[in-house]
Formats: sequence, structure tokens, C-alpha cells
Amino acid sequence: MTTRPLRRLLVGVRAHGGEEVYSRLLDTCAPAGVSGAATLDFHGSCAAARCRALCEVLLNRCVHPWLAFDLGFRVLDVGAQVDLVHVHSHPTVLRGLGRRPVVFSAGSSHWHWVRYYARWSDDRIARRYARARRLYRRLGVLDALLNHDGITLAYTFSSWAREVYLRHGVPAWKIRVLPPGFGVPPPAPRPEGRPLTFLFMGRDPRRKGGDVVLAAFARLHAARPDVRLLYVSDELPASPTPGVDARPLVPPDAVATMYAAADVFVNPTRAEGFGFTNVEAQGHGMPVVSSRIGAVPEVVDDGRTGILVEPGDPDALFGAMQRLADDRTARLRMAAAARERFVARFSLAAFQAGLADLYAEALDRTRRAA
Repeated sequence: MTTRPLRRLLVGVRAHGGEEVYSRLLDTCAPAGVSGAATLDFHGSCAAARCRALCEVLLNRCVHPWLAFDLGFRVLDVGAQVDLVHVHSHPTVLRGLGRRPVVFSAGSSHWHWVRYYARWSDDRIARRYARARRLYRRLGVLDALLNHDGITLAYTFSSWAREVYLRHGVPAWKIRVLPPGFGVPPPAPRPEGRPLTFLFMGRDPRRKGGDVVLAAFARLHAARPDVRLLYVSDELPASPTPGVDARPLVPPDAVATMYAAADVFVNPTRAEGFGFTNVEAQGHGMPVVSSRIGAVPEVVDDGRTGILVEPGDPDALFGAMQRLADDRTARLRMAAAARERFVARFSLAAFQAGLADLYAEALDRTRRAA
């Protein structure tokens, strides 16, 4: 007897950087035995759900500006053929859901965005969140942080992010940690004779610490004229800098060529919910120099797969880059450890297995509660 595939409705995100990348991962790399349909666009319906476009417009025009700390509302009628709904990040109203389970995922949480990106005070966050809780409960909006009662299980990418949910009253059994998964790239050939190359790559270089990278690299290049920096961003240095190869951001299918062209990844970010590029770089066998903030210490094993420094500290960054430039043995050891840890913790296979377990538990909890 064959088992019918689990029919999933995925409510995801488009046009929002890493959130879209993750939504596409959920859509295209579902666990074995999971089928269904996805809606990633505002006002977008799919085979498994019909969008209530007018309700979405009203919520996003009238309520969202009053709160202004999340990706915006989705409102959907869930079709009869759906077994489980997976919502990523959007506060969502699900009509006709009945007793079917809901799994809610978020890379970190909107709390991290308003606290570390928008720089809201704790008092402002508390006032806005109290207002949102009242509204969400009244309107039936599901959100893992602010109205989790209708959510069966939720997960985030790191233990650091999970602590926020616990502080906001989400039960420990309901909020889990499941890092994202990535395909394992083939080993990148790094010719022995080419110049040692550091790579900085990302949008919003001020937040990512691009200015600190340029300052630290200038000192390193003065002492070691043989080193190079590949600087890839949406904002490039105003004038040419010795040893720096500045390039605009490349499309997603060309990102691997950037990793293959360098030896060490440098990302001294000032604010980060998780940091996909730190993970990807390790998958390509690169030591990572990044910041000791947020979830980064869970991604980069300091001293083993890379080096962590304080954000905004060019002296510390210079020291880390100089160490990796001068100590080839340590650099190669970290590169091997980075790839090994990536396969064990961040590979697509590890992610799919963890997500399958979450879906199975959500279905089981719903059956037992019926």
C-alpha cells in the first residue's frame, strides 16, 4: 500500500533578499513525500488557496503602517485538499483552516529587525507589540511572536533568535531551531600560484561592514602587496583602491564563481539575523572572518572554521586578516573544517530531514488534539 504525499500550502516571501531565498528553498526543496502549492506574492492565489485581495489591501494600507515592523499581511482561503500550511515570516490570516496544522518559520524575528536594524528603543517596541497583540487576536492574524495560539509548531534559524520568542511568552516546546539548508557545492579549485584573495560580498555595505573591510585591507596591502580583495556589492568604493577588485552584485547563478575566486570570506557585519553568505562561504571551503554578534557564533565556529571579531573594529579585523594571510597552515585547516561542518549542519539533506520531522510532529499533535 502506497502512502499519499503530504499536501502542503506554502505561504512565502518574494522581493525581500534572504527571505525570498529561503522561501524558494522551501518551495523547490521540500522533504520527500511532500507536495502541494505555494503563494509567494501579495494578492497571489494558487491551486491550494485563494487570496482575499481586498482584505490584504485593507490590512496592509490601514493596519501595517500603524505597526510597521513586519513584511506585511497575507489573507488566504485554504483549500480542502491541503493537509498542512507552512507560513514563512508573514503575519497571516488563514480562513477555512479548521483543525489542520500550521507550521510557522522565521529566519530570526521582526523583533531583531526593529531592535538592531531600525534601532527602536525597548519602550517603543513594547508599546507597538502590545498594540499588535490586541489587533492580531481580534483579527485572527497568526504570528509566531505575537499571536501563536493558532500555530501548531514554529521554528527559527538559531538558538539566539529562539530566545526572543521565549522571552515573549512562546512555550519552549512550540518554538524550535532548524538552520536553513544549502546544496553542497563541488570543491572549488584554488590554484597555488594565484594571489591570496579575500572576498567581501553583500548588499548594504555599511551594515555589512564594507567600510571596515576597506580600512583593514588597506593596512594589510601596505604590508603585503601580494594580497587582493574582491569587493562585490550594490555600493562600490568611490575611487580605485590598490589591490581591490570592486564589482557590482552578480545574479544568484553566478555567486558560486565569486566564492571560487577567493580564499577567505570577510563579513564584519554590524547587524545580522542569521547570515546566509557566512554559511555559503563555508560550503565552498572558505574560512570566514565575521562579527561576534547575533547568531553568527552559531554559524562560524571561532578558531575552527573562521575568526570572529567585534563589529566596527578595523584593528581587530586587520589582525584576523593578517593572521590568515600569514599562516597558510591555519588557513587551510580552517577551510577544511568549514566545509566539513557545513555538510554536517547546513546541508540540504540535514535541513530536509529536520523539516520532515517537524511536519510529522505537527500532524501528530493535531490528530491527538482532535
